[in-house]
Amino acid sequence: MKNEKVHTPPLRIACPKNISRFPWDFLLVLQTHI
Repeated sequence: MKNEKVHTPPLRIACPKNISRFPWDFLLVLQTHI
């Protein structure tokens, strides 16, 4: 949970609600972490 604050922006983008609206954003976030 400590990393939660550091990964706040990506977590919000990867939020389930956002995934429903922006499924492609989720893939972009995964690529960014890679």
